[in-house]
Amino acid sequence: MFSGNSMRSILATLAAALALGSAPLGAGALAAEPVNLVANGDFSQAADGKPEKWAASGNPRDVTQTLEVVKDADGKPCAKLSCTAFEKRGADSHAMLAQVGVVALAKGKTYEFSCRARAENLKSRAVRVALSETKPWGPTGFQEEIPVGGAWRACRRVFTATQDAGPTGRLQIWFAETGTLFITDIRIVEYQAQDVEFTDLVPPAGG
Repeated sequence: MFSGNSMRSILATLAAALALGSAPLGAGALAAEPVNLVANGDFSQAADGKPEKWAASGNPRDVTQTLEVVKDADGKPCAKLSCTAFEKRGADSHAMLAQVGVVALAKGKTYEFSCRARAENLKSRAVRVALSETKPWGPTGFQEEIPVGGAWRACRRVFTATQDAGPTGRLQIWFAETGTLFITDIRIVEYQAQDVEFTDLVPPAGG
């Protein structure tokens, strides 16, 4: 039989061992959330109904557009970019949601872009998204077309930067027609590939 002091000592030793064993799990098992390089990508920050850190861009002679923050069906904020008049005359004839000088890319690094979007009255049922360097103008390795429809759809693209981007870089999401785009949860993060190893958990049956 254990004495009272012995039992208390055993219990204390077991508690210490459990604490030591669980510490790495709490500290390291869950990977840190990657940093979103996009500012206000969830459109939770707005002033006078306009999203902070974002602006509409396009030639006003060719495009009539408005940009505002609205709520989706679940009450979450999103950007609403509406184009009510459009005439194609030049490269800047477009309705565009833009963020300048915020997203910094490093040449050779791999990133993941993601968002949720839907559209109304867009005949093309697609919008374009890119991150371009503006001085001088040039691509950075990310330019994609993403499909959009009447229902919310998640989009994810992985890309590798072909050049650095920083204070003169522009994240842009645009379309060249009349219609309305709703978009939110815009993220660009450093890509963290998951290494998956396949093993035989159950040995093959003998024959």
